[in-house]
This record gives sequence, structure tokens and C-alpha cells, in this order.
Amino acid sequence: MAKVRTVFILGAGFSYYAGLPLQSDFTRELLRSRDSREGPSNALTKELDRFVHVTFGCPKDAHPDAYPELEDIFTNIDLAANTGHYLGKEYDPKLLRRTRRVLISRIIRMLGKAFDDGRTVISRERTLLRKFLSQIDVERSEFISLNWDTVVESILEEINLPLFVNYGSGILAHHLRGRELVKDAGERNPKLLLCKMHGSINWLYCENCRRVFSLPVNSWSSIAAQVLKQDEQKYLYRTTLGERILCPACESVDLGIRLATFSYQKALNFPMFDYAWQEAGNALNRADKWVFIGYSLPDADFHFKFLLKRSQIARRIPPEIHVVTGGKKGTATVESYRKFFGAGSLHVHYTGLSQPVIDFITSTTWHKTQSRIKRLIPKRSS
Repeated sequence: MAKVRTVFILGAGFSYYAGLPLQSDFTRELLRSRDSREGPSNALTKELDRFVHVTFGCPKDAHPDAYPELEDIFTNIDLAANTGHYLGKEYDPKLLRRTRRVLISRIIRMLGKAFDDGRTVISRERTLLRKFLSQIDVERSEFISLNWDTVVESILEEINLPLFVNYGSGILAHHLRGRELVKDAGERNPKLLLCKMHGSINWLYCENCRRVFSLPVNSWSSIAAQVLKQDEQKYLYRTTLGERILCPACESVDLGIRLATFSYQKALNFPMFDYAWQEAGNALNRADKWVFIGYSLPDADFHFKFLLKRSQIARRIPPEIHVVTGGKKGTATVESYRKFFGAGSLHVHYTGLSQPVIDFITSTTWHKTQSRIKRLIPKRSS
């Protein structure tokens, strides 16, 4: 049988295997730092509570279920701040941009800590995640992630795979020496393409020369501090969190971070996203198999859905599409895929990343045997 190239498209359900929250649980995890009486995360949460109280009329100690949706929070901030307008008399564009940075800083800390906490628990889900990434054929596999976290990179380090994660040709690998960015000695082989469509919590961006730098996955605490400007740190913490990380290329501007957040108007017009989207389009075009893991195909990702549809129908031979999902809500997700791609081109694995599914989706041969597919894909219950 002919060998195939597979592109794995990862959503929040994939990162859930590493102990990170699903999007439905994001607010609950963001507000968990209320339980801590001090520390950077607690100060960030207090500022977020104040904004939601003033803008949405939500009590400062409201239960997470009573909080507005994160899409609504980010969208209202972006629509006002990006056009130079107030959002109520208390929040001018400058304060809105600070609130946005507060939210991003808190998200980075939450994701970084959640992954680190997961290291202490030997769970079935994390074991399956390690098995999946240890079984991929590096030379025949590529990844597209809709997540900001560094689960793929971190698990690859845990299982000691000797490869270089390639985010795209314009994203430069560096590490921190104190507060100085130093270029990595050289890229290792083999390389594994990992396209981060909405940015990553280990990337820094220079607003001046527009270069993008990727840092080691354990740098999340330093990056979370870097998101906030020094005057914002003084406001939140009554002190600064050390020297700023300067751009090693132009040495004139301290670095920032860009994430395409939970907003209906995702800001994707930055070079860091251009690199990822171009690489992702190429990966989709050359792959024979598309494997979606833990991705619900949400309406808010309409830019990415357009890229998928354009790539699917432009091909002479359509890709073989697999959806790995699980849980009681799997049926609604599958219906979205059927309506979008067509039922005839879809193979669904309802059991999540079970070992049989891992063996199947990491295989380097093109499986066309219907009996094989039927064994792996349980029938839908009536």
C-alpha cells in the first residue's frame, strides 16, 4: 500500500487529555485564582472582575456560570478599543487595551499552570496522549493547532523525541538567558511542522521589525509578565516584574504577544499569523488524510473553516477525513462535520484517543478496507 501524509488538526479536546480546560470551562479556570489571596494571578482576576462588574453589571464575586461569555468580553473590548472608542465612561481605549492584556496574561498563567499540574497526575488520558505522539511518523505527519497552549511541544519533550518543532519559516527559535533572547544554536532534524493558527503562549512579537520569536515551553511565566507594560505591572502589583525582554534584532522595542482570542473579530492580520496560515494551507493541500482531534468546528472559526473548504474542493482527489471525538456531545459535533464536508467523505471515531484509534490514525498506509473502518467506528445509537 502507498504511504500517505497525514495532517492532524487539533482543538481544545486534544489539550484536555493533558489536563487543560475545554473552552466551556475556561471561565471557571480563569477565576480559580480568586481562592489565592495574593500573587500575580489573583491581582489579574480582581482587575477582570472589576471590568465585568462595571461593563456587564456582573457582581465582583459572581459564580463563573453567571459570567458573560469570553467571546462577548473580548469582542466588546476589541470593537471599542480598535476604533478608538470608549466602552462606558470608565473605560477609554487605553484602559480597554490594558484589560485585554490582563486577560491574556491570566490565560497564559492558567494554561501554563494547568499543564504543569497535570504532570503530577499519571492519568489514562495523558498516557494516551503520550502514546499518540510517540507513534506518529514524523516524516509523514504535520500538525495544525487551533489552541494557544504548548501541549504538543511539551509532551514531545517528555517522551524525548529528538526532533525540532517547526512553527513556520518566519518564526525564529530563541531561548532566554536572564532577560535576554538568544538564538538557538541550530535546528535539529527531523523537523515536525506545527502550525499555530491563533498564536501561541510561547511566542513573542516585535511591533517594530515585526519578527516573531518562539521560546522554550517552560517560559510561560516570563511571557505572562512580558504581556503587561511596566506601568500596568505597578498598577496591579505595586512593583515591576523585572527588566523587559527587548527584541534581539532591532534592540529598540520591548517584545509583546499576539493571540487571536475568543472574539468574533479575530485579529489575524499580523505576520506571525501569516506564517502559520500559509504553512497550514500547504499542509492541507499535500495531505492525503485529515484527522481532526477534539475540534468541534465552531462557527467563530469561520476563517479557518473557509481555508478547510477551499482546500477540500480545490483538490483533484479529496482527502480522507477522520474525526476523533468522544463524550455525550459527540453527536452534535459530528453533525456539524457532516453538514460541512459531506457525509460520504467522513469517518468518525466516537471513542476518543483510544489505543485502537491511535493505531489507526498513525498508520502510514492508506486504509480503504471498510471492515477495518467499521470495527473502529461504532454505530450511532438510535
